[in-house]
Amino acid sequence: MKIMKIRLAVSFSSSFVLCISFLRGSGQSLDRSADYAERPCLTATQLGIAFSAFAYPYAFFQIAGGWLGDRMGPRVTWAFAR
Repeated sequence: MKIMKIRLAVSFSSSFVLCISFLRGSGQSLDRSADYAERPCLTATQLGIAFSAFAYPYAFFQIAGGWLGDRMGPRVTWAFAR
Protein backbone atom coordinates (compact mmCIF):
# COMPACT_ATOMS: atom_id res chain seq x y z
CA MET A 1 0.00 0.00 0.00
CA LYS A 2 2.89 2.36 0.71
CA ILE A 3 4.34 1.82 -2.78
CA MET A 4 0.98 2.77 -4.28
CA LYS A 5 0.96 6.05 -2.35
CA ILE A 6 4.48 6.82 -3.53
CA ARG A 7 3.56 6.09 -7.14
CA LEU A 8 0.50 8.29 -6.84
CA ALA A 9 2.55 11.14 -5.35
CA VAL A 10 5.21 10.89 -8.06
CA SER A 11 2.58 10.72 -10.79
CA PHE A 12 0.71 13.73 -9.43
CA SER A 13 3.81 15.83 -8.95
CA SER A 14 5.20 15.04 -12.40
CA SER A 15 1.82 15.85 -13.98
CA PHE A 16 1.70 19.13 -12.06
CA VAL A 17 5.18 20.10 -13.25
CA LEU A 18 4.25 19.18 -16.82
CA CYS A 19 1.14 21.38 -16.69
CA ILE A 20 3.06 24.33 -15.24
CA SER A 21 5.75 23.97 -17.91
CA PHE A 22 3.13 23.88 -20.64
CA LEU A 23 1.38 26.98 -19.36
CA ARG A 24 4.66 28.84 -19.02
CA GLY A 25 5.70 27.92 -22.55
CA SER A 26 2.31 28.91 -23.95
CA GLY A 27 2.57 32.29 -22.32
CA GLN A 28 6.01 32.87 -23.74
CA SER A 29 4.83 31.82 -27.18
CA LEU A 30 1.93 34.27 -27.09
CA ASP A 31 4.24 37.02 -25.94
CA ARG A 32 6.63 36.38 -28.82
CA SER A 33 3.85 36.18 -31.40
CA ALA A 34 2.60 39.61 -30.36
CA ASP A 35 6.12 40.96 -30.82
CA TYR A 36 6.48 39.41 -34.28
CA ALA A 37 3.06 40.63 -35.36
CA GLU A 38 4.12 44.25 -34.78
CA ARG A 39 7.00 43.96 -37.25
CA PRO A 40 5.98 45.04 -40.75
CA CYS A 41 8.28 42.57 -42.54
CA LEU A 42 5.90 39.57 -42.19
CA THR A 43 2.25 39.31 -43.13
CA ALA A 44 -0.18 37.32 -41.02
CA THR A 45 -0.04 34.45 -43.53
CA GLN A 46 3.75 34.35 -43.53
CA LEU A 47 3.77 34.44 -39.75
CA GLY A 48 1.34 31.49 -39.62
CA ILE A 49 3.50 29.49 -42.02
CA ALA A 50 6.61 30.23 -39.96
CA PHE A 51 4.95 29.10 -36.73
CA SER A 52 3.51 25.95 -38.32
CA ALA A 53 6.99 25.09 -39.64
CA PHE A 54 7.89 24.31 -36.02
CA ALA A 55 4.63 22.51 -35.19
CA TYR A 56 4.66 19.87 -37.94
CA PRO A 57 8.10 18.38 -37.18
CA TYR A 58 7.23 18.44 -33.47
CA ALA A 59 4.07 16.42 -34.16
CA PHE A 60 5.99 13.98 -36.35
CA PHE A 61 8.62 13.34 -33.70
CA GLN A 62 5.93 12.91 -31.03
CA ILE A 63 4.56 10.01 -33.06
CA ALA A 64 8.02 8.62 -33.83
CA GLY A 65 9.05 8.88 -30.19
CA GLY A 66 5.89 7.10 -29.06
CA TRP A 67 6.48 4.33 -31.55
CA LEU A 68 10.11 3.99 -30.43
CA GLY A 69 9.00 3.94 -26.79
CA ASP A 70 6.53 1.14 -27.49
CA ARG A 71 9.03 -0.79 -29.56
CA MET A 72 12.23 -0.51 -27.48
CA GLY A 73 11.00 0.57 -24.07
CA PRO A 74 11.16 3.82 -22.16
CA ARG A 75 14.75 3.52 -20.95
CA VAL A 76 16.21 3.13 -24.42
CA THR A 77 13.98 5.92 -25.73
CA TRP A 78 15.13 8.30 -23.00
CA ALA A 79 18.75 7.37 -23.72
CA PHE A 80 18.26 8.43 -27.36
CA ALA A 81 16.36 11.56 -26.36
CA ARG A 82 19.13 12.85 -24.16
